[in-house]
This record gives sequence, C-alpha cells and structure tokens, in this order.
Amino acid sequence: MATPSTTTRAARIAARSRNYPAVLAQALLQLLLFAASPPRDPPPRDPGLWLLERNDRPPAEAALLEALRIYTRDLDVPISIRRLPARLASDDAKRGFALLQCDPRASLVLWWKSDDSGLRVLDCATKRETLLPVFPTDELPVTVQILALKVRGLLADSLSALSTTQGRNPAVPPQNKEPEAPPKDPVSRVKAEAPPPKPPALNEARPDRGVDVGAGYVVGTTSTKEGFRQGLSLRLGVVFSSWPAELEFNGLILGRLRRQGPESSILVREVPFAISLSPRIERGKWTFSMGVRAGVHFLTAEGTNRDGRVGAFQDVSFALGTTEQLRYAAWRRYGLQLGFSNEVLLPTRRFTLDREEVLRIGLLQWNLSLGVVVRL
Repeated sequence: MATPSTTTRAARIAARSRNYPAVLAQALLQLLLFAASPPRDPPPRDPGLWLLERNDRPPAEAALLEALRIYTRDLDVPISIRRLPARLASDDAKRGFALLQCDPRASLVLWWKSDDSGLRVLDCATKRETLLPVFPTDELPVTVQILALKVRGLLADSLSALSTTQGRNPAVPPQNKEPEAPPKDPVSRVKAEAPPPKPPALNEARPDRGVDVGAGYVVGTTSTKEGFRQGLSLRLGVVFSSWPAELEFNGLILGRLRRQGPESSILVREVPFAISLSPRIERGKWTFSMGVRAGVHFLTAEGTNRDGRVGAFQDVSFALGTTEQLRYAAWRRYGLQLGFSNEVLLPTRRFTLDREEVLRIGLLQWNLSLGVVVRL
C-alpha cells in the first residue's frame, strides 16, 4: 500500500509533468510570432538598382552585373542583388515580385524573361515596365554591354525625372544665398530621393520569406550501449528576410525501449522537442545551415509485474546542443534535407528492474534524419 508521503510525491510529479507541455507550447508560440513579425525598414539610402537573379545564376547574369557596375559608375548609385524564389516561373509572377522591391533603395528593378529573350526593367517611380530585347551575338560581353548601356539611359532618365519633380516645390532658400550655377559637365552625378514606398496589400505576403514544413526518417543513438533507435522527425521553420537565418521547431517520435526481467518488464518512451536558430548559406540550389539547439525530452516509463501490478513514472530532461542541415531545392517549393543534431541531456535517467539497472538514457545523443521540406 502506498504511504501518504509517496502518494503526495507522485501527485506532484504528475502535476508538474502535465504543466510542462503547456508552458513549452506558450514559449514556442511567442518565439514563432516574434520571428514572423515584419522586420524594421532599413534607413533610406541613395536610390539604385535591384537586380533579380535566379538561383542557378547563368553566365549572362554575372556578365550583366559586371557591365552595369562599369557603365553606371559615374551615376553614383548602388546595385543590389536579390534572389528570385524558385517557385516564380512565369513573367507575371516575376513582375509581382519585382513590384515588392520598389522601396526607398530602388529606382529600377531588373530581371530576365523566362525564355531569356529579353531584359525587363521596372521603373519604381512610374510603375512602367520596359522590355529590352536581346540580340544574340557571337560574344556574350558585347550583348551585355549593349543592355547595360540601355539600362544606364533608363536610370539617368528616371533619376532626372525624380529630381525635376522634387524641384517643382522646393523649400524656401535663405534670401542671402546665391543660386548655384548649373554644372558644366553634362555627365554629372545625380542623386535624388525616391518617392515613398507603396504600402503592400494586407493579404499579400512577402515572397522572400515564408514558413517551411517538413518530415523525414530519423535514426539516433546515445553514449550508452542501447543500440540505434528509429522514428519520425517533424519540423516547422520560419525563414527570415532581413538576415539569412531560420528559426526552427523540431519534434521526434522515437521507437519505444522495452526491457524484460525475471519477474517484471519495463517500457520507456522518449519524445524530444527542440527549438533551434541557424544561420543559412545559399549557393544556387544548395542551402547549408548550422546553429544552436535547445529543447526538452519527455520521458514516460511503465512497469508491469507478473502478478498484475502496474506502475508509471513521468519526468523531463533538458537538452542543449548543435544542429547542422544540408538542403537541395529539387523542384519549385519542394526540397530534400539531410539533418544532423548532437546534444547533451541533463539530467540522465536510469531505470531498474528487480533492483538492477536495465536501461539508462545516455548523457550524449546523436540523431541523423533524411526527409522532404515544403515552402508554404
């Protein structure tokens, strides 16, 4: 018969175990909401060019970037690179993505047609789109130089129009200040402030950020001689747009461990949950990330005696470690992911049968997973 002290202690353990998932769920929800909140706008700079590139980056895109830097150097405008999401295959989808790039840092947004037959140029001030056709030549540098010169003309016209528009309502200058003489050099540096950014629609999400959902097969082991365990890995990740990183929530469903004794048996279930923050490096269709990982392991042990008596124990252990992931963008929004995690589990748990240790959850744990990831 259980004593009052034993009953009180068991009740406290059960109540504490039931409260852990609720507290953890609230904390993870707050972190995901914070990560999904829109980033702060950077301080405005001189207007420039936004060049939208594909993930594979053909040689023509690299040559065009170099030619633009050469032929727009005297205009003193920055050139920024933005990757086109892999799911944007049609020209209309690319134009919608280009419209979102019009902000105080952009005067023109450039991208290639789907069939590479021309270069599209979007004027952020007038929202007018211009198509610069590509006339194939024997040498690629000649083709991109012609395009760069045409873009230079459009950029100079756009900046001049902005400067003229702002000059119609100038601020009242001091009475004792003499007007400045016009520049003698016809090719001068033009600096103008871009118009205020167009507010995005309420139901329109930023294409360069999103949520990743994935599942895969996982195999893991510990520092003790308990062999390998198999299971299912589930993940939910939030991809940032302001800096190359991802916040991920990961859960594992591992196989049960059973040990049999002369007079009784024990069944142990372990369900780990973790949250990780990983910087990302993208190279074409490949993405590599590595970061820190923290989580909890929910442990449940059930013991059965031959005479029919049954006992149960529930508790948690905390884990801290690292995670590494390698992803390949296979097709549009779908990708393959290989992940590896290693963590330290504190405190370790030991389980006994008939006063003899039969199972111990090791201090160190390693998990290797292979699965599919979908960008929502």
